Amino acid sequence: MKTEISRELRSAAIARAISHPGDIERALTVGLRRYKWKVFAAYAVVTTVVILLAVVMLLGQLAKVGQYREVKLTAVTIGSVPAVLIAGMQDQLSALGHYSDGSTVPATGVAWVSGDSEVARVDGAGLVTAVKAGTATISATQSGVTGTSTITVTPRIVTVTGLVLEPAEASLQAGDTTRLAARLTYSDGSTAPATAVAWVSGDSEVARVDDTGLVTAVQAGTATISATQSGVTGTATITVTPPDVVVTGLVLEPAAASLQAGETIGLAAWLTYSDGSTAPATGVAWVSGDSKVARVDGTGLVTAVKAGTATISATQPGVTGTSTITVTPEQVIE
Repeated sequence: MKTEISRELRSAAIARAISHPGDIERALTVGLRRYKWKVFAAYAVVTTVVILLAVVMLLGQLAKVGQYREVKLTAVTIGSVPAVLIAGMQDQLSALGHYSDGSTVPATGVAWVSGDSEVARVDGAGLVTAVKAGTATISATQSGVTGTSTITVTPRIVTVTGLVLEPAEASLQAGDTTRLAARLTYSDGSTAPATAVAWVSGDSEVARVDDTGLVTAVQAGTATISATQSGVTGTATITVTPPDVVVTGLVLEPAAASLQAGETIGLAAWLTYSDGSTAPATGVAWVSGDSKVARVDGTGLVTAVKAGTATISATQPGVTGTSTITVTPEQVIE
């Protein structure tokens, strides 16, 4: 039944199309218009969806930018802090900045301050120098946020490393003196006067040394002076040269004489020297203090004139010697 109805409807449609072709053209025109509107509507829907997605993505990016702008520094901490520093040592500190978004980065533009610079100092780069035993708080500040750390300083362990004498060398003339100073040297590079020193001369016939470090040159030669304390010894080399010999005086021989008027006596002039030696004086200027009692010539020959006392002087540049001449009256033999 259905098959027959379908066959009849197709036959009728074909016959209608053959007999009325205008109807077919109108039907196709209407169909195409309806299709175009459906395509335009679909294009409009797709375009709208794309725009909405772009807006959503843009809003997401703006939200993230807003979050970044709201990130703030919340804390500053100091890292690499030594447990203990020995006085004189240094250590480099570093500061970290902690932010509201959970991130941590090295702090920059930090202001470093020590709470007690007599215990520990800190420079603008965070370099800490331990000064003396104690505790100091080191602060690091960035953008108004401060972090602190405590530095503990212990005393230096200082040991004696040696002993030096000053001067280490000296040249003296026999009879001269010089004082040596003994100083202890320590492991931290410092020095201090040595006390309770034991002094010894390696050759006391050339140079002697007393308990205070006073050295006396004795005779020409070289002597090593040693000073010992706390198990360490220092030495100094002393070179002794013969003394410069200088004239110290002039003496006349005899220093006194008694003559009768008319008698003569020859005086001898001797120069004395700093080394204790003597030598005949030459080029001496002779003078009598009272030529009416006794005269003296250029050779030192004295002639008694009359009773009395006269002083005979002999002079060389810088020195003078004298002799006392007593003249008694000439005895008359009957």
